Amino acid sequence: MAKTISTSTYATSGFTLTSAASPLTVTSGGTVGKTLATGGHAAIYGSGGANTNWTIDNSGHVSATGSGIFGINLGYFGPTVTSALIINRSGGLIAGQQ
Repeated sequence: MAKTISTSTYATSGFTLTSAASPLTVTSGGTVGKTLATGGHAAIYGSGGANTNWTIDNSGHVSATGSGIFGINLGYFGPTVTSALIINRSGGLIAGQQ
């Protein structure tokens, strides 16, 4: 399975990865943001664990504007991830306040 974000649906709520949402693609029209340090403390959060593999392909805007929040957080609050690939394409932005 895969997930594509091409709008601002997740502009303030952030997005939590699931196995059904990897790979995750954020298109040039997509925005993922987070303003409060809840639910993974990141605009995009993916939990860790055995056999946890995440792929994120970003051409859009991924940002966290609240204090202590990551742009992307993979496996930070538990076991590490098995593997991760983050592609930030030309025009893409990944930013956080951590």
